[in-house]
Amino acid sequence: MLTLAWHDNGQMVATGGADNALKIWKAMTGEQQRTITGFNKEVTAVQFVGSTSQLVAVSADASARLVNADDGKVVRSFAGADTALYCLGIVDGKYLSASGQSGHVWTWNIEDGKLQSDH
Repeated sequence: MLTLAWHDNGQMVATGGADNALKIWKAMTGEQQRTITGFNKEVTAVQFVGSTSQLVAVSADASARLVNADDGKVVRSFAGADTALYCLGIVDGKYLSASGQSGHVWTWNIEDGKLQSDH
């Protein structure tokens, strides 16, 4: 396990790791609810979008994805990053920023997936 995020309601936890998967767990029992695959490298950071059931996961494969924790489906992929992503931040549930070792920062609009800035 490389990263972990609690949902605001305390009932759900998301994890990412070197197995290239995002996993959703029941927080109090530790029961795994679902596994989201499709990442080509380790999942390096996860964060829920406010109190919604959606979360963002970033990976060393340079991908960033918005995922629905309730059904495990990828809602949106965010295009533009060209290097491994290791950290992310979400502002007001509206914007996602992600970066990696290069120090480059990409910011997307979560609602429409459009790249807002790239520097």
